Amino acid sequence: MKAKLRKIVVDSREFYFRLLENPVKEERISDYIWYTTVRIFKRDFKNTPLEIKFESLGLYPGGNSLTSDLKVSKNGKQTELNLNHPAMIRQLIELGIKQGWDWNEKKMLISNGVEILKQMGFKSKHFELPDDLKSNH
Repeated sequence: MKAKLRKIVVDSREFYFRLLENPVKEERISDYIWYTTVRIFKRDFKNTPLEIKFESLGLYPGGNSLTSDLKVSKNGKQTELNLNHPAMIRQLIELGIKQGWDWNEKKMLISNGVEILKQMGFKSKHFELPDDLKSNH
């Protein structure tokens, strides 16, 4: 299934984003590992995206925990996390820019999106994969 391309405006600049999700059954833990990629690009700069990769746990019938209004703690307060929400995408764009993403020059890959969520103050047991299940990409 092709992911839907969506538009968001941040600081008067047009960006487009899409989420790609891939559940993989992990027999050792009787659960699914979700490989989620958020790809964001500025209008007219499709070849220099900000790409953030996430690995998380989630039961397949319940779906991907990172796109299902997961109840989390953020800076000590209960909230919901959903990578599909424009407010979350805005935060990721702002973070990418702070970390040096320059769509005029080159693409930026953040391979451990879960660490980014932790830096943003989010906490949840669904973020943590056992070390032996983490991929090496």
